[in-house]
Amino acid sequence: MLTIQQYDQWLALAGYVLTLLFFLIFIAKDFHKLSEIPKWEKTSVFLLFVFALIAPFLIIADDTEKILMRSGKITDTFVFILFYYIYRSRSLILQKIPAFFKLWYALSIFFFSDLIVTSVLLSGKYEFYKAFSPTLEILGINNFTFLSPINYLIKFVFLGLFFRDILKEPKWKKVFQYLIWALVVFELIMVFGFKSYQEYDSVSSTVKNFFILFGSGLFLYRFYRTDSGNLHLQKNPYFWIGIALFLPTLTEMFMEFVFTKLYHSDIDSFFKYYLYRNASQIIAFMLFIYGVWQAKYLKHLPNEY
Repeated sequence: MLTIQQYDQWLALAGYVLTLLFFLIFIAKDFHKLSEIPKWEKTSVFLLFVFALIAPFLIIADDTEKILMRSGKITDTFVFILFYYIYRSRSLILQKIPAFFKLWYALSIFFFSDLIVTSVLLSGKYEFYKAFSPTLEILGINNFTFLSPINYLIKFVFLGLFFRDILKEPKWKKVFQYLIWALVVFELIMVFGFKSYQEYDSVSSTVKNFFILFGSGLFLYRFYRTDSGNLHLQKNPYFWIGIALFLPTLTEMFMEFVFTKLYHSDIDSFFKYYLYRNASQIIAFMLFIYGVWQAKYLKHLPNEY
């Protein structure tokens, strides 16, 4: 039977291999254009991939209680890779789906800040922790889940704007406009009323999953009903983005019911299932990246898109 730490290390290794694979694909794809790419961009992508390769091994934790959030950071490194490819196609993406660009821009900033806060400032390995620990005790913060509400708020706002923009019917635009405000208020109540930041917040996570399933389900239905012209399915960025949102969220939603029970009854099994959830997130990032690679075909889609 594999231990929690071994699961975590295997996931780190998977993150390393996939990151290296994307880097090699990038080099092979643009090798003939390297002389045309600005020096600052080549330096940035090199530093980006070095960070993404090293980060998984820096966050391996021996303490089981820390693996819940630290193992998630292994998958979070893919946010930076995805955002780089989104940035390279920013002119088309900002023109067609600006909220999609803003979502990953905000998540990149959040995950980088989260990495600094939890892995440096509050890791307990540095003197910084002594300055923050009294405040954390007053607030009742005893684990690394306290930044999760920010993650939920980012997804509620920018995914809501994304769904609002791509669903052309006025009634659905209005539904998502009001839904964004409702979800923001809901999360603020969870934070200030129920102090959800003090432990794993299964309620907010479940609401987030239902929200994404609802929005991406409507998105895929509209995609099915809209004529994409002569553009092949595998070249349509909307298809891959919709699948990347829907399938992993569906998997996570089913796991969420298991999470809630195991968190209070079998913490070891909870961590193991959470690692499986992170593996599904890596698959989602691969689908997102493939969809962004097809961004050049956005200009060939009919105006209905």
